[in-house]
Amino acid sequence: MAKKKQLTSSVEIVTLPRGSYNFSVRSSAPSLTGLGGNMVLPGLHVGLCPGQAPDGLTFDAEPGATGFWLCKATDIGRVQISVESAPILILSVQSDQTTPLEVEIERADSGAASGVLDDAALPELRTGLRTQITAHIQNRGDLTFLEEPWCGLVGEQLWIEAFEIVPREKIKPEHIEYKALDAAGTETPWIKGGWVCGSRGLGIPLIGFALRLNPESDVTGYDVEYTCRFISGHIAGPARNGEPVFSAQANDPIEAFHIAIIESDQVDAAPPKRKRPAAKSGTPKSA
Repeated sequence: MAKKKQLTSSVEIVTLPRGSYNFSVRSSAPSLTGLGGNMVLPGLHVGLCPGQAPDGLTFDAEPGATGFWLCKATDIGRVQISVESAPILILSVQSDQTTPLEVEIERADSGAASGVLDDAALPELRTGLRTQITAHIQNRGDLTFLEEPWCGLVGEQLWIEAFEIVPREKIKPEHIEYKALDAAGTETPWIKGGWVCGSRGLGIPLIGFALRLNPESDVTGYDVEYTCRFISGHIAGPARNGEPVFSAQANDPIEAFHIAIIESDQVDAAPPKRKRPAAKSGTPKSA
């Protein structure tokens, strides 16, 4: 008697802000199985959550993707969100001989962002202590930024999902702490420097950010200042010392942020002349 194939599934819900998105799967080797060889596994379905009204959501798929099931790396499904934000259900189905597919989400529209910041819109960016930031960026993974004006890929419409900040001079990582809010509505606690804030591999962008000195440390004489740029093109900040930063547009993912840990006697000094930042590619974090 032939061994019966067991089917398993995994479910993920991703909340995305207004915009157009492409859904695809990473390279896979789908095979015909079950139902007389008419079912392809593994497969990934993108759609509404149970009981969710379709208002403000449009689903479309390129030829080859049937019923919004994605099986091959060439299959692409599109979701257009015309409301402020919406939860999207991602269902992966596989047999005991296959593994779950990983979904890749890419923003397909340019939003309100113009790519490179205009000089008139660029906030005044201060230079503080030498600081290393590693950010987990949509579709790019972990990138490390050191002595660059922005942490993030400015103008590339890719959001930040997680980050860790490590001062490299004068103060220790544990002397700072940070927190974030993601598009799923999860707010992290205050996290000490050197530890990851946010999530990896879930496709959930960060939409809020705050940074401060750890109030339990004995470090004094410094202030922290930070500015965020969002996918929509909005810029918020500079804010200081734990004040939360959000976009003027609801559920707007963070594309990049700038931080400066400044000696307190320099806070009121004139900031440097505005400069146009280049879109950095970042440095992949070593394993």
